[in-house]
Amino acid sequence: MTDSKYFTTTKKGEIFELKGELNSDKKEKKREAVKKVIASMTVGKDVSALFPDVVNCMQTDNLELKKLVYLYLMNYAKSHPDMAIMAVNIFVKDCEDSNPLIRALAVRTMGCIRVDKITEYLCEPLRKCLKDEDPYVRKTAAVCVAKLYDINAQLVEDQGFLDQLKDLLSDSNPMVVANAVAAVYILLHLTRLAITVHASSDPAAAKEVVLAEKPLISEETDLLEPTLLDELICHISSLASVYHKPPHAFVEGNILYICHISRQSICERITPRLAHANAAVVLSAVKVLMKLMEMLPGEGDFVSTLTKKLAPPLVTLLSSEPEVQYVALRNINLIVQKRPDILKHEMKVFFVKYNDPIYVKLEKLDIMIRLASQANIAQVLSELKEYATEVDVDFVRKAVRAIGRCAIKVEQSAERCVSTLLDLIQTKVNFRASMIWIIGEYAERIDNADELLESFLEGFHDENTQVQLQLLTAIVKLFLKRPTDTQELVQQVLSLATQDSDNPDLRDRGFIYWRLLSTGVVIASMTVGKDVSALFPDVVNCMQTDNLELKKLVYLYLMNYAKSHPDMAIMAVNTFVKDCEDSNPLIRALAVRTMGCIRVDKITEYLCEPLRKCLKDEDPYVRKTAAVCVAKLYDINAQLVEDQGFLDQLKDLLSDSNPMVVANAVAALSEMNEASTSGVALIEMNAQTINKLLTALNECTEWGQVFILDSLSNYSPKDDREAQSICERITPRLAHANAAVVLSAVKVLMKLMEMLPGEGDFVSTLTKKLAPPLVTLLSSEPEVQYVALRNINLIVQKRPDILKHEMKVFFVKYNDPIYVKLEKLDIMIRLASQANIAQVNYVVQEAIVVIKDIFRKYPNKYETIISTLCENLDTLDEPEARASMIWIIGEYAERIDNADELLESFLE
Repeated sequence: MTDSKYFTTTKKGEIFELKGELNSDKKEKKREAVKKVIASMTVGKDVSALFPDVVNCMQTDNLELKKLVYLYLMNYAKSHPDMAIMAVNIFVKDCEDSNPLIRALAVRTMGCIRVDKITEYLCEPLRKCLKDEDPYVRKTAAVCVAKLYDINAQLVEDQGFLDQLKDLLSDSNPMVVANAVAAVYILLHLTRLAITVHASSDPAAAKEVVLAEKPLISEETDLLEPTLLDELICHISSLASVYHKPPHAFVEGNILYICHISRQSICERITPRLAHANAAVVLSAVKVLMKLMEMLPGEGDFVSTLTKKLAPPLVTLLSSEPEVQYVALRNINLIVQKRPDILKHEMKVFFVKYNDPIYVKLEKLDIMIRLASQANIAQVLSELKEYATEVDVDFVRKAVRAIGRCAIKVEQSAERCVSTLLDLIQTKVNFRASMIWIIGEYAERIDNADELLESFLEGFHDENTQVQLQLLTAIVKLFLKRPTDTQELVQQVLSLATQDSDNPDLRDRGFIYWRLLSTGVVIASMTVGKDVSALFPDVVNCMQTDNLELKKLVYLYLMNYAKSHPDMAIMAVNTFVKDCEDSNPLIRALAVRTMGCIRVDKITEYLCEPLRKCLKDEDPYVRKTAAVCVAKLYDINAQLVEDQGFLDQLKDLLSDSNPMVVANAVAALSEMNEASTSGVALIEMNAQTINKLLTALNECTEWGQVFILDSLSNYSPKDDREAQSICERITPRLAHANAAVVLSAVKVLMKLMEMLPGEGDFVSTLTKKLAPPLVTLLSSEPEVQYVALRNINLIVQKRPDILKHEMKVFFVKYNDPIYVKLEKLDIMIRLASQANIAQVNYVVQEAIVVIKDIFRKYPNKYETIISTLCENLDTLDEPEARASMIWIIGEYAERIDNADELLESFLE
């Protein structure tokens, strides 16, 4: 059973019960009772009433029990000084115990019990421990002197403990020397003793003052600056290792002998500590070396070499835990203030990571500014600009201020800094627009929403378009929620948007809102998310109008609420039939489009005749709209579409003279073909049809081109000649500005290339043409990049030769979203070859380390790439990458079938 049982909730009367157990004759019961007392003390309960009972338990040979009792004593002795005297005799006895662990435990506890009344009784035991035969006891006693000095300094001096402490500096055991030096350090800080260092190049005449209550003025002419205690510690702890003699060989009274030439030797002996695994050792070594470098000639080769050696260990510390990083960064900050040349080439390691704690970010930011120079200012400004878009307000403020500090520090970069700040000023538009949206969205909860929005109106014409559009929408929302007291405000913003603005987007939206509000608040309320379905019959009555604008609004309402009111929707049938025969083609198209969007079975049969007429309409706009309507109707009632002959009419539209009609017909047939369960192709692709589609491809809109290209991807040419002809006619689409058109064209060409001889010149030429448009897509927005990367991933699985020379475009950028990074990583692995494996291997290994961190941050979210990672174990040779991969396999072992084999391969 674990010790957690001692921390369970206690019951009433437990103190009395513990008192009885502490005085028990059974050792085991007594030990259990003390454990319960310590547990209660640990969680904050007051068990001081048990002090005399616990002290009585000190007289035991059991080391575990003695440790617990001493722990109790350290905690409560100060609040029970009179009772603490009871323990004096036991301390004296324990300091003479045959077990050195008990002797050390007793002297350590003596130092921690800060009670004046008993300190004089502890002097003799402490004196014996300082001369103890066991080094563990001596090193513990050395620290105890410093603690006792803090309680009663005069007593320590009178009892001669300072001289004994100095004697320990010449101890044969290094840990005793180290603790003695640490104790000296504490004493000097407590007393603020003055230390003056004098040195000469003549070893016989060189003198330094050590542990002097007052500075001893030397007559030497070569006077150095007053030094800190750290340098003293450096001398005392290092001289023995330099000259293979104990430190006391250099100490005579209060004088320590040293000469200039020894400083290089000290540096050489300390330098190996820079490779130590412990961060504290590394930082202490750097501190000593920095001090010694101040005393050495600045222009010498030795200092130059030493400077180069300091950078790697400091950089390595920044791969540790955040807490260690912070301590390292605080030290580095001081270092670069004195010697920026040490880290002048290591700017990148101070770039902020997304998961750095704020205290690490701020330190890195400060160091970046100190290291900024003409050589790296472009890098620094690029980073700072990125930081200014973070969500942490304090960090953003400091990042912006840092840009100004860079301008002051690096005068040549001032213009570039100002330009960066101007760019950041533009980003405030997004924040203003977001704030306006929040006010409009939650206007009913914000009492002074009208005043807030009105304050933005004062500089309406000076605002960015994005802010103007958002302000217009927010005020309309406010009006719909509070119409009585915001009429004047909404009229003001509509007037500014429609009459005083030159921006067409702003004017159009202003007119739309004005008309919506003029028609009534029904559609406007629906647009901003209010439920107005109860007004269905009243709105339907408004259908019978010649006003196109009003008809659009009513039809919009119908599409939104017809499904929830199917019985009332039948009321609209006659109007639909009438509108499908209207003289205005816009009204005819509006009617047939609305028919397709009203998904109510009860009225579909009434809509067949109007739809048939629209499919043969003289206006191409009506025909193309009707084509899409057939597909929507097929989704509601496929049998009805087949029985009414709409399929044949739709196929006839493939021969239409208008390219957009052809494109919509192709899109409708393709959509129906996917929904069909009969297994029979609804669209017959032959040479004649293909020729019509290719002809229409050059004339229709971009989305029409996508529909046609998707259909062409399902066609199998009768021979190589026809396949080549189709490829030549589709290839120009690769240069299209729309990413969807480009990807659809690539899809068709990939299909056709499978049917052509693989070794031919035509396929080789076509392969070379596919790479540039795909690479170009990776310069788009992250969302477009992601879609392109998903398609490229499929492409390289079939034809890696298409992008075999484009590895670099898939290298991850620091600001790529995580979903883009993961796709790039997968593609890089697939493109890996003997020619680029060294480059890829390095990147892949770095990426695997990053992925491990991502998995830890976002568990159960991105495991789809685990199988890809497991395919690349042979390429991992860096320890960190191998460790990360092992972690991934172990963490997700249940999802990896051969996890045991993979882990076994690492054991080899």
